[in-house]
Amino acid sequence: MKDRSPYAQELALFGTRARRVRFAVALTSLIVLPFVFTPFQLDLANQVLLASIGALSLLLLTGFAGLISLGTAGLLAAGAYTVGVLTRETGAPFWVTLPAAAVLGAVLGLIFGLPSLRLRGL
Repeated sequence: MKDRSPYAQELALFGTRARRVRFAVALTSLIVLPFVFTPFQLDLANQVLLASIGALSLLLLTGFAGLISLGTAGLLAAGAYTVGVLTRETGAPFWVTLPAAAVLGAVLGLIFGLPSLRLRGL
């Protein structure tokens, strides 16, 4: 049996009232919980959320694009290494290290990605 719902309806982020309520609860908890959690719980939550970013990027690459690549893990590791070095050696705050990790990952992706566009076949 085929689903004949319009494509735009499937892409709607807040299609139903239940979705809007869940989003409001999630957004409220994200705003309130940093003031309630202990520093250990905040650190643990940050580690879980950062790992989920890596998992979602791998899902996007392998699931939706159908590609198999270990380069994603390498770029994620380079970003993590950047955050570690900047935090430990320079004492940089989180809001400086996170964009630095993203920039380094993007630069390394361009350095290794652009030449790979010329590859053909298997």
